[in-house]
Amino acid sequence: MAAAALLFAALAAGGVGVVTARGQAAAGDFDGELLIVSDPHTGPSGLVRAQARGGAGTVSLLSRTALPPAGSRVRVRAQLRRSGPELVAFLSGAPEVRVPPGPAWRLRAGLRAYLRQAAGTATEGAALLPGLVVGDTSGVGEGLDADMKTVSLAHITAVSGANISLVSLGALALVRLATPRRGPGICAALAATGAYVFLVGPDASVLRAAAMGTVGALVLARGVGRSGVAVLCAALAALLVARPELAASAGFAMSAAATAALLVLGEPLVRLLARLRVPRLAAAALAVPVCAQAGVLPLLAAMGSAPSAWAVVLNVLAGPAVAPATVLGLAGLCCGLGSGLVLGLTVPGHGALAQVFVRPAALGADWIAGLAHAGAGLPGAALPWPPGGLGIALAAAVSLATAVIVLGRGRWRLWAAAGALLALGCGLALPRLGAGAAPPADWRVLACDVGQGSATLVRLDASRVLLVDAGKDPAALDRCLSGVRAHRVYAVISHFDADHWAGISGAVRGGRTVERVWIGPRAAADPKAARLPGLVGRAGEPIGAGARMAVGAVAWRALWPEARPASAPGAGASGAAQGAAGGGERPAADSAARNDEALVIRVDAGRLSLLLPADIGAQEQRRLARGLEPVDVLVAPHHGSADLSADFFRAAGARAGIVSVGQNSYGHPTLQALRAFGPVAVLRTDECGSVWITDAGRLDGQRGCAAQIDP
Repeated sequence: MAAAALLFAALAAGGVGVVTARGQAAAGDFDGELLIVSDPHTGPSGLVRAQARGGAGTVSLLSRTALPPAGSRVRVRAQLRRSGPELVAFLSGAPEVRVPPGPAWRLRAGLRAYLRQAAGTATEGAALLPGLVVGDTSGVGEGLDADMKTVSLAHITAVSGANISLVSLGALALVRLATPRRGPGICAALAATGAYVFLVGPDASVLRAAAMGTVGALVLARGVGRSGVAVLCAALAALLVARPELAASAGFAMSAAATAALLVLGEPLVRLLARLRVPRLAAAALAVPVCAQAGVLPLLAAMGSAPSAWAVVLNVLAGPAVAPATVLGLAGLCCGLGSGLVLGLTVPGHGALAQVFVRPAALGADWIAGLAHAGAGLPGAALPWPPGGLGIALAAAVSLATAVIVLGRGRWRLWAAAGALLALGCGLALPRLGAGAAPPADWRVLACDVGQGSATLVRLDASRVLLVDAGKDPAALDRCLSGVRAHRVYAVISHFDADHWAGISGAVRGGRTVERVWIGPRAAADPKAARLPGLVGRAGEPIGAGARMAVGAVAWRALWPEARPASAPGAGASGAAQGAAGGGERPAADSAARNDEALVIRVDAGRLSLLLPADIGAQEQRRLARGLEPVDVLVAPHHGSADLSADFFRAAGARAGIVSVGQNSYGHPTLQALRAFGPVAVLRTDECGSVWITDAGRLDGQRGCAAQIDP
């Protein structure tokens, strides 16, 4: 009976979801009002993103200009595009604010700002603390973010069930001090959960946890069965009915999978470990990351993320610090309510009281940040794994075998253990055995497969390389440099978007040294530039159009942007970098400006010429096209974005093309970009893996792709 009811609910949810999705606005032009419901943030592409709601349902906004704060009702003109059940709106101009945020939204913004201010930025842990408490990662640096993702600690800043439980149980405990009745306590827990979800924002993991908590509270109020799996299924069905676009959310899928694995495998694994004489407290601490990793491993493989050998160990070590840091951070946040934010008053002493809670909480967050950095630097931090369907199948086999080991008995466990070892061994060995897995000795250019980002190597001699951009994953860059046995690196950072620079610390792993780093003429004003000496031991040298450098037979020069007088302190370029200028006139935080002012580099290596236009848009491409000399190979601007100029592609006259791209929600590479290359061969890193070009003009990819530069 229960199974039939669950099947009926799932079918109903699917039907309603399809009807809801089809009933929303179709792709095309849109001109209307929307309510912004999430804090705008800048994505890796440099576009500003936010979620909004209106008659078209829930829409993801993408804008080249700043968006108003959450709670603003705006009128937008946009191009709608549907990506599965998700509706994406590309704004054609700045939105018009019709109604500013109301009191509740202003209180929300004030509390989040209060926590950021109380935590400060003195240490990485202090900047990380708002992420643990309310999912606010705006202060987390790209390096820490990349390292946390590498070793599977990024979920700590994805507010989920643990946070919801702390908030709801805290409210329940306070009410029970006044009355033992069940009803008022459950109502208080639901109200606290709703307020907390509003404060955090409509993140997928938060919605899943909140829906599960709500359904659980209703079950508790009725006094009926309390199966965690049933509660999870009901919560997921309800959410997919209300928000069909969550079906395409990677965060939602990861949260649901991890929770399901914990519910099904958690307690049996604790009992199994206890029978093996593991203390129960240690068994419980170990069971959580093991089950979660088993649940999400196939999804990680589907998203192209490399598994980490240290994920379980680091999660066990981080676990004891997460709950205390979160509880103390929530206590510090409550000081914001007591500070008079509700009435707009100032209450003396509340800041000192907040520090009593926030400072020890930041110490716990510092511990987590230190673990992330240490783990990302260890061998095996990012393990090789096959891409595509084979990688997903092997990951699913490991997860299934883990479940059988935990839930099975006798010989089933032995067979499952053997199967898990076989699948794991195949997953680790196949990438190393794949045909064309390493560039040949005569490689000249290598477009590294760093996911959705860009990192290109040019061989200068047997041990030295020119690195143009570094991707966002230090481990991925480390693998690419290690594969060609590079020891000394000359680096160019086109601009400071995460997918072009956050992986730069990978350049100094394995005993490598960075000899010099060149940045854009106004990039010295970006706070990220000040972090370069600490990451690679070199300060950035600003250069602009006209700067020329050479090592041996390889020469490279900057074509864009034009150098301007310095307006910010920064290291000056040497005489070799002619045309360089330090400083900047526009704020580096303006991501649209970062893309527009990204360094465009031309490389000439013997008979081979290469153009690397970074993320410049159509306007900058048109200006460059007027005096552009043809090249042999063109790397697609902005990972194959539709923001392109056909004149630029024609002026480049490339005889072959490369697209540095990974899994993304932006639609890269677009059909327009691929067609703009014309009839020449175009190799993509998301399909071919790393792509190299030999001195003879042959293009090859790790996964069997091959082409020849047209004569």
